[in-house]
Amino acid sequence: MPRSRRAWTRCSSICFQCRHGGSAFSTKRRPYLLERYDLEGIHVPTLILSTVDDRYGTYDAARYTAEHIHGARFIGYATGGHLLVGHNNDVFAEIVAFLKR
Repeated sequence: MPRSRRAWTRCSSICFQCRHGGSAFSTKRRPYLLERYDLEGIHVPTLILSTVDDRYGTYDAARYTAEHIHGARFIGYATGGHLLVGHNNDVFAEIVAFLKR
């Protein structure tokens, strides 16, 4: 595994641990490690899209977020990366339908 990939994996692991009750680092020393947001307190229509192969690793967090916002709609694709490449027509149609609700 390339060095930069190992560093990213370690960093994301630390961030995940801190956000979910781990003790890797204090959020006072690392302000970018945010406490969990009250997703259940969101009561507006919500559309969340992501792809499994997004190199920013947004898929699991996107799915988790949708599961914790009442009435949220999650659309996940296996491929397409962070820009949802190859899904333009589907994504556009979903967004238009969402906005028309």
